[in-house]
Amino acid sequence: LSIYQALFGEVDYSYEVGDTHFIALSTAGSESRGEVSAEQLTWLETELQTTQTHTIVYLHHPLVVPSWGQATCCYVDTTNRDELADLLDRYAPDLVIAGHSQGYDYRQLTSADVSTIDNGFYQLVTGGAGGTIAQPDGDYHYTLMHVSPDGVTNEPIYETNFGLAIDYENNRGTKTAATAIIENNSDYAMPYVRLRFRLATTATNFTISDDLGTYYSDYDWHAYDDYTVVYVAIPISANSTSTIIIAPSTELHSGTTQTVTPSGNVSYETEPINTTTATDLTAQPTSANIVIANLTETGTGLTWDQTATASDEVINYTMANLEPIQVVDVFVDAVLHTRVVADANGQINFTVSSSDLSAQAIQVARLPVVANQVITVPSLIGDPQIRFFDKSGAVQGQWYAFRGNSAVQQPYALWQTNITGTATPEIIITGQSTTEQIVELSAQDGTILATAEIPSQPISADIDGNGYSNILYYHAKQRNVRSFFYDGDAQDFTLEHWLVPKPYRSDRLELLTAKDPNHDGRAELAFFDATHDRFIVMAVQTNRLVVTGRYSLPHDSTISTVDSGQLDTKNTQAWVIAYQNKHGVSRVDVLQPNNTGLNFQRTRSLRLAQATISQVLVAPVIAGKLDRLVFSTPANKVFAYRPNNQAGFSRLQKISTTLGSNGPIGLTWLTGSQTYPRELVIAETNQPGQLQIWQLAAATKRFQKIANWYGYGENFSGGTTVAEQ
Repeated sequence: LSIYQALFGEVDYSYEVGDTHFIALSTAGSESRGEVSAEQLTWLETELQTTQTHTIVYLHHPLVVPSWGQATCCYVDTTNRDELADLLDRYAPDLVIAGHSQGYDYRQLTSADVSTIDNGFYQLVTGGAGGTIAQPDGDYHYTLMHVSPDGVTNEPIYETNFGLAIDYENNRGTKTAATAIIENNSDYAMPYVRLRFRLATTATNFTISDDLGTYYSDYDWHAYDDYTVVYVAIPISANSTSTIIIAPSTELHSGTTQTVTPSGNVSYETEPINTTTATDLTAQPTSANIVIANLTETGTGLTWDQTATASDEVINYTMANLEPIQVVDVFVDAVLHTRVVADANGQINFTVSSSDLSAQAIQVARLPVVANQVITVPSLIGDPQIRFFDKSGAVQGQWYAFRGNSAVQQPYALWQTNITGTATPEIIITGQSTTEQIVELSAQDGTILATAEIPSQPISADIDGNGYSNILYYHAKQRNVRSFFYDGDAQDFTLEHWLVPKPYRSDRLELLTAKDPNHDGRAELAFFDATHDRFIVMAVQTNRLVVTGRYSLPHDSTISTVDSGQLDTKNTQAWVIAYQNKHGVSRVDVLQPNNTGLNFQRTRSLRLAQATISQVLVAPVIAGKLDRLVFSTPANKVFAYRPNNQAGFSRLQKISTTLGSNGPIGLTWLTGSQTYPRELVIAETNQPGQLQIWQLAAATKRFQKIANWYGYGENFSGGTTVAEQ
């Protein structure tokens, strides 16, 4: 006994698990019989006065020997035994557990068993773990205890029903992660299977999960010189197998505040319940802890607040499970911080420096990834043949739209967008019938998914932030914006609509485009009100249209094109509008939100006295730099500009297309081209419909032509329209 006490401490002790008070009482006496001292009885009485819901006492010697036990068992002095029985009877614990006798016995003890017992209490003898079983027809066993609000029950699990096997992998203390495969071949559910892991880590926080994604946060750990031991209890159902994985906590979760150490180990204010809140983001500060709060999944990425516990801290972030060559924008406090491209494994890395101890708002936004291809349809004449080209001009596929509907005519408009939520974007094409616009949604193989007839030209955008695009148009008579979203179950469009706010309703209101200037996955709608010469931006909020910005133009102006991009170092993505006043002067204005009201403020401008702008494109061309502005004119000219330091633009290049016709030119960025430099597609919308691809040369920072071909043959007179995205 003295050796035990020297190594492990007192032999009498108590502890609590949930609402249950456990009391361990040593009955070690002489000659293998039981004995309890007066001091122990005094201590026991104090422990029995607990206020917990349940009380369980366990000791070695039973107060009453089972019927199959030895009559000479079990206490040195029956008077001493009777005193112990009297004390237990007076406080009535839920259960008294004993061993010593090799077998199983569970019954209520009464005065017939011990004279000092008046009320009675239950005694469980469970001695089936070793020695020679003394109970006739008995067997080796363990006893499964169930504690519930209704009481404490037990169930013996005999050797013939043993069916539990645990197989560990990487559990020798040489790996930072390990696995346990628990196999329960018995008909009994095991609510408590204790696992012991050995890991080569100094981490103090661990992620333990099963193959269903459930986390287990109630664990114990102890660090030794060369490894760390972690203990955890896992439940397993009858006749089932469960795989448990343990690793140092590095996952960042939504819905909780978390602290990250310089080793990348994460602790949580509120423990995650399962993997549904786990994100693909990890963080590792260089020297001091950081706190990450308000981590939220958006339609295009993640947002969170980062607070450093030391100034000038550098935090290394990694984001995984992206598409290869996925382009990602990173914003810090609403300013574009960096733009990165995912590697072949779908992973990006970026750093954020904290100049002080205040919280920083960080946002990560994915740009769309689609096939690297040029998609076309004839512009002026000819059947609506959709063609797919690679960037060398080789035809990858083709099919006809509006099959069987000869009433649909030019002009055609074409988009590639994700409406059904599948991995491959769909094709939207519109054409003109006698009174309506015909909209056809098709898969890339030409399979028609849905059609609709609408009164005006539509656009396509994701306005809900759910990753799915809608088809939208403005209904002038009803003064509302109508949206078609694709119902996969019905395999058809479903319609919803939102009224334009009263002050902005007009017969001459035109829906121009939709962009996502906030990088939250929710596109905003851009309108031109020709009656009041206003550019207006609206967003769908809580199922209604809300004006988020407006900008007054000179009287009798006309807007030719709208885009958005990063054109100011101190602001987020801006609206870019190209318009012409009544005197024929064209301008490109960059518009940013105004903190004092709805009116946009113009932050930079480009004035073109002798040119009419047909189309403006804004996009990142060089990684880490401000966007470039490319525009075309009706006179077959294309120009490239960059923002300068005087709130304007500096011309970089006049792109000599040498196209044969003297008419409008269509511009777009190569669909799916997410590497840098970006590649520009120039399309001749008049005959003969030549297509060109221009790439920004890294050395000269000027666009150079890398490919050209004719979309429908050199002698075709119908021109070529390229799909937008």
